[in-house]
Amino acid sequence: MQSGKLNRRITIQSQTATKDAFGSLLATWSDVTCTWASIAAPTSKEVYALGAGFTAQVTHRIVIRYRDGITSAMRVNYRGRIFQIQAISDPDEDRVQLVLMCLERNEGE
Repeated sequence: MQSGKLNRRITIQSQTATKDAFGSLLATWSDVTCTWASIAAPTSKEVYALGAGFTAQVTHRIVIRYRDGITSAMRVNYRGRIFQIQAISDPDEDRVQLVLMCLERNEGE
């Protein structure tokens, strides 16, 4: 992994439930970690190789240093842009990097 390519500061977030003033549960997002990453739009070849076939549900490929505990239930926040993690891969199985295949979301979605 070339650390110089990890030139974007991202925040990985997980969803948590909190109660409002009336006792109703609200879904909120809490920061898990901030880390350096590379962000790119994947080629169709990368998208096809990741799953059993083509998918329109991947818009960006985010690469970070390996970290335990990252799941597809989390999301990435980069400068206010939200990326829902669709799939996670450790491409060489050497625990050096993680590749997050993500779908960019509008905050209203």
